[in-house]
Amino acid sequence: MALGVLTCLLFLVAVRVKVIGNTITVHEWDLSIVSVNDYSVDLPIDYAGYKDWLNRAYHRPGGDYSKNISPGLSLKRYIIRKVEKELTKELKLQQENQSEDSGRITNLFFKRDTLVNVELDKIKVADLTFCNKNGHMIDLLKKRGVAIAEQEFEEMHGYEHKINEYIAKNYDALITPSMVVITFEEEEGP
Repeated sequence: MALGVLTCLLFLVAVRVKVIGNTITVHEWDLSIVSVNDYSVDLPIDYAGYKDWLNRAYHRPGGDYSKNISPGLSLKRYIIRKVEKELTKELKLQQENQSEDSGRITNLFFKRDTLVNVELDKIKVADLTFCNKNGHMIDLLKKRGVAIAEQEFEEMHGYEHKINEYIAKNYDALITPSMVVITFEEEEGP
């Protein structure tokens, strides 16, 4: 009986040591599960809004069109400037409203405290990527690739014809961004 109790006690001690030994702090856990989603947001781009920007800003006299800057690069620069300006303004407002003893920055959108004490004076965009509605085009290109790999050149020419036809009919939609993914330098950006 005493041997059974001793065995149980040793087992409990071993389990406790194992559990305590594997316990990580909340901070370590937060840092170990960092992903691109912690730093990025995706926003839809309204077609009418894009066309308005194109006509009002891009094609204006002295605008980026006259400087031979592509619409994509021009829009990227515009969005980065606008997002950094507006979010930095929001950050400053939030810092003014924050209690002095806290010392922690509250995330702008999720209203949660971060686990790391971060002093930010400006929100910075690390990267910005546009997405287009080109799923059908990608499917056609994949099928053409399979035809090339299988050396089915007649089939490949058929897909090339379909691709060229699709581009001619849908060129404007293919080159118009439908979404933007913005990645920030700090987690507090989004």
